[in-house]
Amino acid sequence: MTVEEKQSKFMLLDRLMLFIRQQEKPLNDVLAGYFSKLMTLLINRKQKSLLPYIFGEESDVIDCLLNHVYQKSISELVTKFLNISEDTAKAGDNSALASEIKRQQVNILVTLVDKLGPDNTEEDNLNACSILQDALDTKEFYSVVSRRTSLSKLLEFALPSSSQEGTESGNLKTSTESQNAALGVLTTLV
Repeated sequence: MTVEEKQSKFMLLDRLMLFIRQQEKPLNDVLAGYFSKLMTLLINRKQKSLLPYIFGEESDVIDCLLNHVYQKSISELVTKFLNISEDTAKAGDNSALASEIKRQQVNILVTLVDKLGPDNTEEDNLNACSILQDALDTKEFYSVVSRRTSLSKLLEFALPSSSQEGTESGNLKTSTESQNAALGVLTTLV
């Protein structure tokens, strides 16, 4: 397939993804809801065509979704992409896509652990916590989150040293939300 054919094949998806590729925060709640509904419809009806676009090696869609995980409808979409099994890609005789799906799902989990940090908003903390708690029911995701690096980050966020805690009331609140979210994930892990 030539570059032109590939570009024309995904032209409509490229236009749709412009919504999440914008760096402007926050996204419009209503438009994010419509975007999520449309993507859910595409996942359910056109999964074989959609997965190579979403999980392709050069695709930035997952990163863009994670950038806007503070939006509840976008976080639900991230959960849907976490629940896509690699068997779906293997059914289409595409083992490279299956391994890329697996790699990006691990990346999603690692990024979500980072979203529990005090530098992120309360919505980032809550939605990342919710996604991670749901994902921990799956054995392979449990093993990713229970890795030493992830656990040390979770403990750092849940039990920050007194020198790390903010002195300003706004920073302290964010730190408290981060602590609660990290504790929620740790509680689910145990």
